[in-house]
Amino acid sequence: MDIAQPNRPGTFRRNRVTAAAFGLLVAWLIAAFPGPAAKAAAREAQPAVLILDQSAGLPAYQDVIANLRSTIVVEAKRPAAFYTESLDLSRFATPDHSRILDAYLQGKFRNVRIEVIVALGARALDFATTLRRTSGWSNLPVVFALVPEKALKQLELPPNVTGQTIGMSLVNMVVAAKALVPGLKRVALVGDRLESQTFRFPLAEELPAVRSQVEILDLTGLPMRELTARLSSLPDDAAVIYTSLNVDGDGRVFAPGDALTEVARAANRPIVVDAEPHVGRGAAGGFVLHPSLVGQQAGRLAARILGGESAAAIPVGMADVIRPVFDWRQLQKWGVSESSLPAGSEIRFREPSMWEQYRWRVIVVVFAMLLQTALILGLLYEDRRRRSVEASNQALLGELGHVNRIATAGELTASIAHEIRQPLATIVSSGAAGLNWLSAKTPDLEEVRTNLQTIVNAGHRADGVLKNIRAMFRHESPAHVRLSINELIRDVLALTVRRIEAEQIILRVTLKGDPEPAVLGDPIQLQQVLLNLIANAVDAMNTDSTRAHELRIASGVEDGNAIISVEDTGTGIAADKADTIFNAFVTTKPGGMGLGLSICKSIVGSHGGRISIAPGAGRGTVFTVSLPMA
Repeated sequence: MDIAQPNRPGTFRRNRVTAAAFGLLVAWLIAAFPGPAAKAAAREAQPAVLILDQSAGLPAYQDVIANLRSTIVVEAKRPAAFYTESLDLSRFATPDHSRILDAYLQGKFRNVRIEVIVALGARALDFATTLRRTSGWSNLPVVFALVPEKALKQLELPPNVTGQTIGMSLVNMVVAAKALVPGLKRVALVGDRLESQTFRFPLAEELPAVRSQVEILDLTGLPMRELTARLSSLPDDAAVIYTSLNVDGDGRVFAPGDALTEVARAANRPIVVDAEPHVGRGAAGGFVLHPSLVGQQAGRLAARILGGESAAAIPVGMADVIRPVFDWRQLQKWGVSESSLPAGSEIRFREPSMWEQYRWRVIVVVFAMLLQTALILGLLYEDRRRRSVEASNQALLGELGHVNRIATAGELTASIAHEIRQPLATIVSSGAAGLNWLSAKTPDLEEVRTNLQTIVNAGHRADGVLKNIRAMFRHESPAHVRLSINELIRDVLALTVRRIEAEQIILRVTLKGDPEPAVLGDPIQLQQVLLNLIANAVDAMNTDSTRAHELRIASGVEDGNAIISVEDTGTGIAADKADTIFNAFVTTKPGGMGLGLSICKSIVGSHGGRISIAPGAGRGTVFTVSLPMA
């Protein structure tokens, strides 16, 4: 058998150290993790609010509770704990259920310092007053909410109870229905039977008043399948009033919001409701109770009591928690004008207009369009002014061209006289010869006929010269016609050859023959261009009489354009003048006006061509005119 061994030296000391360490650990654990007694003491030290919800946690009640708690947190002078119990008294309204709840809550909150009970609903208020009597909370203040005024009258309120009643009205629902359906004659009443509803049962007393206004189609208590079939074929002068549907005629259980969704899916007329959570689930709206406002107003009362105020000193009143609210989408669906709604109505789910959604973008676009329109109008105005100025300039250039041609006529007087003198001399000599043949003893009629024909031909020639000169110097210009460049050069040389010869200038003419260049243009204006270029060339060469000069005139075709070149062997044009020589009032001749080359450039440009200047081969200048071929 085992024999106990004596303790060795140091064993007792180690045991004492271990025991001390263990004691410290236990103390730390006790401080860190308090036991039930410590927790109970902590709960008793902090005030608490017990919220009794008569439903089974429906969304509307949850909204009331959330706002109740947040209001107490903000307005109470000291922090408080919250406990919420869903009693489910709507579905289990039996004495046994109430006794079970009573015992359960007394045991659960035995060690909790409850300072205020908040009862949501008439049945919750009745249960709270009973709970006060059977527990140690006999003088505990009670705040109630969501209690119809009629239900409150049926209860005998004990002391230290306060709250606010709600005034839901069936008549108000009919008023909302009339706003949605002009000429309303009947309403379909949908939901649980009014007598069985927890806080709508007072609406049953309003049925006679409603029947005096409209016909009531009582569809309460029907199975869902039959209800939806009836709602799908309502007449046009009807509306649907939905209260709350928890259990249909077949015993099928619904959440009121889900039941409304099925009803709205089947109904062919607008639906009126009296609870805010139902707006947005297919109902058009109505005078609805706001759970958030109920919670806020009840929370303010509870906060006052937590702050030390007596519930008995706070009078019971009517809660201002009902507002007209409507769904914009349903108004659009049923063609309801907002102007027909009750005053102060709130419109929800409104789709923002383009102006509300894209306000700044629209402003920017409109501003850009206005700016663009202003710019276009400005450009049109400037274009009109430019065209007007161009027309004035063109008319002025025409006048200047006419003056230029008249001035040229003086310079060509000798050539004109020579051209006229030749046919006149021929006429005189042929007439004299014809008279001689007639005065003979035997007149030679054949010779007389020949001389007379010569006189006629000379007259035609003189007439042609005069016509050419007249056309050259008349004010108006004919339309563009097809004309030969070579013929143009010949006609102009016929007028200028005498002056060229008088200045002892050698004339060299080279004309392109195949293909002969031809253009569409104004013959008078193009003659003026060539006359000016020849006159300028002659003037450039007559200042130097120490040597012979040449005037070279040529026609040709280059890159599909007809070419006229006029080259002289004069003094040339200075480099600083070459870039501006075609500008108006720029001249290299003493006493010149500086209009000839400007007129030439304008005429050539109006024919779709261009005129250029370049130095000659040895000395002098070459002017080249390029015109589109006909």
